[in-house]
Amino acid sequence: MDNVKAEIWARRSECGCSTPGEVEYDIAFDYLDGTLDRQGDASQAVAWLRRAAEAGHPEAERLLANSEQSSAKGFHVDPQVARYWRQFLAGDGSSSN
Repeated sequence: MDNVKAEIWARRSECGCSTPGEVEYDIAFDYLDGTLDRQGDASQAVAWLRRAAEAGHPEAERLLANSEQSSAKGFHVDPQVARYWRQFLAGDGSSSN
């Protein structure tokens, strides 16, 4: 088992999270604010936010689709990623990966 899966399962057992993407969403903010990395790691934060969205977390999907809102929270989302999630939320895309 890799470190990513171990982190997800450990957090799920701690909080009893059952909503898809909930743990990944929390981890994204932990990276952003420096909880998991003293300096904070914006690229890791976005990677975890994407994992949360791909798992079906609705707020993660909305954040990735809305560049202004994600920037205000400290996430720097690639414009192509934002465009994908806007299309997905409009019903034109698919999150199957």
